[in-house]
Amino acid sequence: MSSTNFLNDIEILQSFLIEGAFIQVSEKQFLIALGPFKAYSSHQQALLDADQSENVVVYSPQFWNFLDTVNFENEYFVAKKSFFLTKQEFIQWLGLGINKIESDDLDKNVLNENKKTSFIAWQTPDPVDFKEQFNWSKNQILTKQILKTLPIAVQSGTGFVRPQIISIINKLIQTISLNFSYGHWNQTTGLIGYTPEILASWNIDKSELKTVALAGTWKKNSSRKMPDFSDAKIKAEHDFVISDIEKQLFEYKIISKSETYVAELPYLYHLKTEFSYECKNSEDYIKSIRCLHPTAALGIYPRDLNIMNEFSKINIQKNRQRFAAPFGFFNQTQGHVVAAIRNIIWSDDQVQLFAGCGVTSDSVFFDEWQEILAKQDSVKKMLGL
Repeated sequence: MSSTNFLNDIEILQSFLIEGAFIQVSEKQFLIALGPFKAYSSHQQALLDADQSENVVVYSPQFWNFLDTVNFENEYFVAKKSFFLTKQEFIQWLGLGINKIESDDLDKNVLNENKKTSFIAWQTPDPVDFKEQFNWSKNQILTKQILKTLPIAVQSGTGFVRPQIISIINKLIQTISLNFSYGHWNQTTGLIGYTPEILASWNIDKSELKTVALAGTWKKNSSRKMPDFSDAKIKAEHDFVISDIEKQLFEYKIISKSETYVAELPYLYHLKTEFSYECKNSEDYIKSIRCLHPTAALGIYPRDLNIMNEFSKINIQKNRQRFAAPFGFFNQTQGHVVAAIRNIIWSDDQVQLFAGCGVTSDSVFFDEWQEILAKQDSVKKMLGL
């Protein structure tokens, strides 16, 4: 990894804003990657390049890539430069950009807009596409094909400008919660957000792979301090995720499994169960990511490729891009990959905010739509948008 002597270098920060990536790997540590990135469809080739350049592989596939075993898209990106920063170092570094924006030096064309607020003009969410997925899901469950799906909805907006990346990251990393913040962008497109869901974290020193089951959502209510997760629908949804993880990682030796508990986030509650498995090398680690995605929290349970193919072609499922896909980094000695939820995805000044919710036999449309709205609202609050 490169040194952090550049923390007062605005040019490196500007390079990061043009093409960069970051991911929070612990409460106080972040992995930073600078472009331009070299793109690969093979993780072996990407790892070889990363080893030679002493950098990392950023893993950033589209959600439905796993269904196409013939046409491999580039999903592995080797950084030009990569390094770890502490939380305070990251805040200090971002401060260079904030000061430049305020002094009208970074980008004069967007200075006035950025000074007003990190403002996005959001369209009113439309439940029509979501309802089509919901009805399809209920029909599949009624005919005993599956037990659970994850319909999604999208809210669109305009007004995104690149200097907002700094303010969004700065807000995210200074918020104390169980979330992991992350982002990846180039000159025209990108995503940035936070997630409470680790897909797979690994370190060769301990030969240990960690993952979590995270499902069931409860919006915070000022009149209720803690949620009542005795609800049959929420419990079943979480149990499906636990069962799916155990089935997908059956080849890995389990080290530990925690009791299920309530995880409290700034605006939502979830059920959470933690797992630890033995994993001795990077090949097994990358294999575990492929085994886990998409977990029952984010996909269909039980897994059925034919039904997944059909579901992937329903309205906005075709255009979900990297929403809820794996995102993170790895090299030969460590890795940290999360589920890319609670984010915005942008192209030019157009922004999309996706959200999903688990549908089971007990699901009621109105309740699920309210969960979608609660999740979208929580993202906008967390990102300051």
